[in-house]
Amino acid sequence: MAMLVGVTRRAWYKYFSAAHDHAAAQLPELSGNASYHIAISPRASHLGRDLLLALCFAFVIIVFLYQPVKVEGTSMAPMISDQERIFINKLVYRFEPISRGDVVVFWYPLDRSKSFIKRVIGLPGDTVDIRQGRVYVNGRRLLEPYVLPAYLDETITARFLCRPASTL
Repeated sequence: MAMLVGVTRRAWYKYFSAAHDHAAAQLPELSGNASYHIAISPRASHLGRDLLLALCFAFVIIVFLYQPVKVEGTSMAPMISDQERIFINKLVYRFEPISRGDVVVFWYPLDRSKSFIKRVIGLPGDTVDIRQGRVYVNGRRLLEPYVLPAYLDETITARFLCRPASTL
């Protein structure tokens, strides 16, 4: 505390000195309306200013640019593992549209406390087919080098039509 707060000589001796009586006798008396002055040292004010600037900077980054997300589940394995923490870029899609192959994070519609991390394979207007575990977009097979053979399931067959968000 002595390093961060500088006080007047009289206040220091009155409140912090064990030799109060001896020191007070050597100090000139203050008039009845005088008050004790506590001055914050420049080091403490710079520390406070720097801490405030760091908090403001972190707030701007987290709210507008990047957001930390904890991965729950193995649907993105082996690229992203379960319980891994990643940062998502919130700014990039203000300047360019989402494209096929992007990894996106979105909130689960029925529980806004949960987020999903998925790879985009179909865009609005695309037809996505899964035949014997292989993905086809608009009739052409999608090459997925990021999917390990252990994750392929040849028993799955399904068809999806990707619609724009405004029609959902």
